[in-house]
Amino acid sequence: MILLVDLGYRPDSLPRDEFVNPVARIWKQRGCPGIRALFRDGGRGKVGYLRIILCGTALKDNGFLEHPGRFTWLLGSTVPVLGICAGMQALCLAFGGTVREGCEIGMTNIRIPKPDPIFPDRGSFQVYELHSRVCDPRPAG
Repeated sequence: MILLVDLGYRPDSLPRDEFVNPVARIWKQRGCPGIRALFRDGGRGKVGYLRIILCGTALKDNGFLEHPGRFTWLLGSTVPVLGICAGMQALCLAFGGTVREGCEIGMTNIRIPKPDPIFPDRGSFQVYELHSRVCDPRPAG
């Protein structure tokens, strides 16, 4: 079972249809059931999942940035976690990094440096990126 975390800050937010449901469909087609959680509860209390995916949001849908403490439960996770777009930003904040303004648009190469349970058969691959913020994994200063 996969926990899909919707970072949208409103129950009717666009990210669910645009960013969460497509990920859910992909996993369902692969035969993996998933569950969803709004970021307000951060997935706490959800048990039995084998992977966690923090889904992306629309460029202006950044309410999750105002509540980085809601993601500290990830620090104790014993399962693989993937952050897609805004999900990566939430992970960065949870682990003490910073998120700043910065535009990245276009194709980029993703390198998997060691065996990974989410992407077990991939060493590297091309992805499209469209971000208005970037992560600095280490705290500023």
